[in-house]
Amino acid sequence: MVFQGRRRPCDRRLRLAVDLDPNLADAYYALGRAWAHKGDHDQAIVDYDQAIALNQKSADFYNARGESWKAKGNRDRAEADRKMAVGLQGK
Repeated sequence: MVFQGRRRPCDRRLRLAVDLDPNLADAYYALGRAWAHKGDHDQAIVDYDQAIALNQKSADFYNARGESWKAKGNRDRAEADRKMAVGLQGK
């Protein structure tokens, strides 16, 4: 997140974590959440996509990405992610 033009320390640490180990799905998810909270759903989706590419079994990742699609007005993609999350929660 950006606060008065600066990144918060947690975001810098998350970015450093994925730079050091690009296989950290949870870090990409956390970055996506930070971007979404800031209102940058395009960047949030980029990070959620990476998290999902690394771990296709996380309902949380699909739910979060679906919320960003919904915020962008793309109901079809939001619904597809919601359905995927529901399917994963049932397993």
